Amino acid sequence: ENLYIAVRIFDKTTQAKVFFGGMKMVLDTAAKKQENTFIEFPIVAKLKPGEKPRWDFKSGERTGIKDLHLKAKEENKEMNLSGFYPFANGKYNIHENATGVKLGFDWDEDDALIYEAIIPLNTFYASAFKNKKKELTIGLRINGIDKNLLPEKQFTMLRPTNRRGGNAGSYGGRVQGGMPNPAADENDIFTEPIKYNLKLVLATQ
Repeated sequence: ENLYIAVRIFDKTTQAKVFFGGMKMVLDTAAKKQENTFIEFPIVAKLKPGEKPRWDFKSGERTGIKDLHLKAKEENKEMNLSGFYPFANGKYNIHENATGVKLGFDWDEDDALIYEAIIPLNTFYASAFKNKKKELTIGLRINGIDKNLLPEKQFTMLRPTNRRGGNAGSYGGRVQGGMPNPAADENDIFTEPIKYNLKLVLATQ
């Protein structure tokens, strides 16, 4: 009756992009690289000139990792659905709504972001899985963060670290896991978008 999706994101830089740039989960039931059906969460509103980000911390306010996690939970409670049956499209509370679509997120003991979604199959158009076709492509579109909105202090803790535990900056050092960081500007790791597709086969008929 439902499609269950779970995503685990270890990289803190990617986590920052999710909440400060926004993310879209694309559900391509035809597995033909179509992006008409998607869930947008978190929803990051574009700021007007001179307007401060809603996640901007006040002077003296704590900015530890746990504080950022708590702030994310307090300020991200709405999702946008598009491409489903008309009754299921629009903005809704992520936990309780008439569509039956639910999202939840939290951090585990390793500070990895856990993102889970429950999507009733009756929210898709009847032709979505016609002829018992079981293929599905799930795509993640994580936006880069506008470089003009990057708060310096808050993002220091979210940068990749080199093997000695320091921040990997613009010198092209190696980040955790041995991946190179060739960015000429150290903020490029936050401004570059991420696009990922996973083609899979449903386990049920």
